[in-house]
Amino acid sequence: LHVQGDERFKRDEADILTEVPVSFVKAADLRDLWCGEMRGVSLGGRRVLLVHLEGCVRAYEDRCAHLGVALSEGALDGDVLTCRA
Repeated sequence: LHVQGDERFKRDEADILTEVPVSFVKAADLRDLWCGEMRGVSLGGRRVLLVHLEGCVRAYEDRCAHLGVALSEGALDGDVLTCRA
């Protein structure tokens, strides 16, 4: 079982993996985020990008992996998200 980087698990003093309870925070009302729309929000001090595609909302860290700019300042074309850099 490979869980490196998975925040649902942690290692205790005996190096045994234990599951950490997952919690949810309301970020927005679904009716306020139209299909095909994305929005950057701040949750608990972290910037999160919400993307609504085909009735499903996904949340991502609002940061481009290669340059660190906010993804919420980029463009969403269909299901392709491009950073502004």
